[in-house]
Amino acid sequence: VTCNNCGIAPIRGIRYKCANCVDYDLCSACEAQDVHIKTHLFLKIRIPFPPLSSPRSALLNTFYPGKEFQSSTTLTWDKLRNLQKKTKFDHVELEAFYDLFQSLSTAEGDDENEGGITKEVFEQCLGPLSLEKNLVTERIFSFFDQDNDGVINFGELVCGLSVLLKGTLDEKVKYAFMGYDLDGDGYITPTELYNIFKAYFYLSMELVRDIVNTLENEDEDNILDPTLNKSQGKDSDDNVTSSSSIAQKPRRTNLLEEQRKQLILQIEQKNKKSIGGYDDIGVTYGSLHSGYTPHSPLKPRTSFSNPKEEEIWPIMEVMSQEAIEEMVEKTFLMAGEHAIQSGRISFEEFKKFVKTDPTIISWFHALGTVF
Repeated sequence: VTCNNCGIAPIRGIRYKCANCVDYDLCSACEAQDVHIKTHLFLKIRIPFPPLSSPRSALLNTFYPGKEFQSSTTLTWDKLRNLQKKTKFDHVELEAFYDLFQSLSTAEGDDENEGGITKEVFEQCLGPLSLEKNLVTERIFSFFDQDNDGVINFGELVCGLSVLLKGTLDEKVKYAFMGYDLDGDGYITPTELYNIFKAYFYLSMELVRDIVNTLENEDEDNILDPTLNKSQGKDSDDNVTSSSSIAQKPRRTNLLEEQRKQLILQIEQKNKKSIGGYDDIGVTYGSLHSGYTPHSPLKPRTSFSNPKEEEIWPIMEVMSQEAIEEMVEKTFLMAGEHAIQSGRISFEEFKKFVKTDPTIISWFHALGTVF
């Protein structure tokens, strides 16, 4: 096997084989020099295998949707200095983010515009969370796409990441308020608050569902009883071992089911208490003078990945609506008398409320940095 960069043959020591090319190999010295396409993945081969048995096609499709590029692609010094002033990143961090940006950029660019990350690619970055439309993910995309052209350019990307990763509370409050203000009139109404709360609840449920599915797909012995295999390995009687395994299955199934219910109920509890956990207060929707009426009952899913979820979801739907409506009421009450009378919350009222209870902007961090 020959190194495709320096030509040494055969490759001694560790061989790096590109999983995205038909036939491309590097020695360890050349692999460290970034001589190949940055978005390609390499297999690290410690033990040589027969050359004639090597695959005759690419092993993997490219993971990154953006254009292929090599390390020679860099930012200009003028652009680096400009972005350093706008963000809290140094030039090394900005260079790294530019590599990330290029690996995801699919929009066509020109001499003045480097293209950008489209809505479709953004949704790909969300993984399973993109399978269903969600208002929170829509608002996060809008947060990055400041000029509303449907594409996240590099400047928008790093400015958004700067707020999420290194921003002050005041900076995050500003953008969280804009996220709640769906019609852009400078105020948050009960309906807007309800819609974001509801979307955040469903997003949390999807995250829990993903965790539960991961737990179920892993080795149950390692999750629930790490000593089970060890104790069974010492038993020389195969029949006893088999009987023990069968006896353990109902117990493990029950524990998994209990874990499922606890995780789902914990999320419900978290969402209900996420606005401060105040005592019951007698505020009604009518007192908000906003024309707001509670939404119709949330529709349960028509299909479930596990039959047991069918028993849990309708109950959770009702609980979630009641909890969200209560959260809207309490948020307006704590925002002050003016918010209650006018039926809307101004930015100053929102900013004051967040300093008392910052959990109201939890949805803003729900997806991490996305990228």
